[in-house]
Amino acid sequence: MAYTPFPPTTNENPSIAVSNDGNTWITPPGLANPIDPTPIPNNNADACLFMTSDDLTMWCFYADS
Repeated sequence: MAYTPFPPTTNENPSIAVSNDGNTWITPPGLANPIDPTPIPNNNADACLFMTSDDLTMWCFYADS
């Protein structure tokens, strides 16, 4: 899941979490959230995940506002 927490946590910058059961969510091992630091003076919002058609690569797109 890609999400953009609303302040005061990370100023609405994209983060990624994973779950095996849909109830317990964690940051994937080796990843630090938010995935992109806050651009001054704005934020990065509206994150979406997309999987390539070969199921080998996942992309995270978000708005730089």
